[in-house]
Amino acid sequence: MATEKKNVDAAAAAAGTSMSKKIVVFGGNGYVGQSVVMEALKRGVDVLSVNRSGPPENFQKPVNSTAEVVWHRGDISEPATYTDVIKKADGAISCVGAFGSNEFMEMVNGDANIAGMNGVKAAGIPRFVYVSTVENNLPDFVLKGYFHGKRRAEEALFNIFPTTGIVLRPGMISGTRDVPLPKTVIGISNPLGKLSLPLWVIGKPLDVICSTSLVKYAREHIPGMLALLAPPVTREALGKAAVSAALGEIVPSNPAVPILTIDDIKKYESS
Repeated sequence: MATEKKNVDAAAAAAGTSMSKKIVVFGGNGYVGQSVVMEALKRGVDVLSVNRSGPPENFQKPVNSTAEVVWHRGDISEPATYTDVIKKADGAISCVGAFGSNEFMEMVNGDANIAGMNGVKAAGIPRFVYVSTVENNLPDFVLKGYFHGKRRAEEALFNIFPTTGIVLRPGMISGTRDVPLPKTVIGISNPLGKLSLPLWVIGKPLDVICSTSLVKYAREHIPGMLALLAPPVTREALGKAAVSAALGEIVPSNPAVPILTIDDIKKYESS
């Protein structure tokens, strides 16, 4: 029996899957979140998605996946709306972020995510992965609330999960983004439902340009270029990196600063 169990465990490891694993995804119905959910399901990892608006329209889980996804209506900034249902998960991932006024961005990118980290900690979940944003050296008045809110959340993560928190810092995220359209326009029914934006059309050539030595030099030496000239990562690669981190499979090169950079995330584009 011991030999049989050992063989089963070895087969699961060789397949790159985790038996009876579950992760929590905050914002799993969003552009990045859906990719994270899909990657988890492909690996046979169950998902509990916490988001305010429920499941996305027309979501289809991967063919042949035996894992399940539960769409739970909850607000990351209000742990009481989800702490009872997320217990016994192996890790949590936050894909929650927003643009808007500085005050709004500080609240969503910073305060809401920090509340989620505390809620996850209280539920006894051992790991938290935060999808942040690329390092930035733009003038302070440019999207101040966005970047400052993200950095506050990073600092909180390192305090709340000092040894098991990981930050992902992507730049532009390349893929196809669906934007919901109004159901009616000037009283006329709109049959389209959504607008699909092929961000990969921009992302692919931008990746080539940003990988040149000249642009790399400009990014490092010209003020304000760290974020603007950052190469994009694919949505799928970001999803793979986030899931691997949530399952404890990633050991950062510098555990004292557990951050996955763009280069770290791009390694998953070929996997």
